Amino acid sequence: MRHAVKTARVSILALALAGCATTTPPEEDPVFLKLTDLEARLIRIERVVDNQSLIEMVNRLDQLQSEVQAVRGEIETLAFRTDNADERQRDLYVDVDGRLQELELARQQLEIITDELRVEEEEPAPVSPVLPGSDQDNYQAAFNLLREGGTFGLIATKTNAQGDTRSSGLRWMCEHGGEIYRATKRVQWPGDAAVIVSVLHVAKGPFRGRKVLDGASVDNITAFLFHRGGHADPARLAANAGKSFVGSYVLGMGFTFDDTDRRGVASSLAEMQRLIESDPHNREVIFPYIGGEEIN
Repeated sequence: MRHAVKTARVSILALALAGCATTTPPEEDPVFLKLTDLEARLIRIERVVDNQSLIEMVNRLDQLQSEVQAVRGEIETLAFRTDNADERQRDLYVDVDGRLQELELARQQLEIITDELRVEEEEPAPVSPVLPGSDQDNYQAAFNLLREGGTFGLIATKTNAQGDTRSSGLRWMCEHGGEIYRATKRVQWPGDAAVIVSVLHVAKGPFRGRKVLDGASVDNITAFLFHRGGHADPARLAANAGKSFVGSYVLGMGFTFDDTDRRGVASSLAEMQRLIESDPHNREVIFPYIGGEEIN
């Protein structure tokens, strides 16, 4: 009997629950609503967790890319330095090789000069048979002291390209293998003396450099100190023989007496009178001198 009652009660409870379940809609059931809310909140939490992981992955990826770029930059820098080091090493090698070649060439030239000096010591240069102290002696002695290819400089009066001085000096050297490669015809002497000089440079043998005459480049410099023509004396015109004469040619104005001389070379007329008074015989060797300046 009691079993039957219990069974009846269970059945009534089940029916009551079933009645409640069938009579309340799910969207109004508080339990269902609570479960639905919990499920939605759980989904949102999962999404947040998933998004945070994705952000961390993206950040990590960016960091890795930055590190890769930095490594690539360092590799490029090392490659550039390596290329520069190779190029610098090649330049140093070329520079050292060039210097060694210059030293070798200098050594060869030194050996040649040493051999020439040894030959000159063993075989002294021949001396031309000229009179001591003459212009020809001075020019030829200087020229004979030169070795082939050697040069020397010369300071002489402006008449070195005229008359016998030119014939026995510059002409002789030019006709015996010498070449004038630089010349200044008129140079005022820097001292107190009122002298005009010529400055010459002569080479023994062919000269392949630039020739300069009075500051201008020329192809040739003759014994007349001209840029064209020859070295020989000009031919005399027989038709002009006996038509002109140079007359008296005073080589030193210091033997004259002239109060109008502004250069201070001639002696005064008072000095002339003193010499005559001290010795009357001096009158026999003092004569009036009339030159072209007085006539013209």
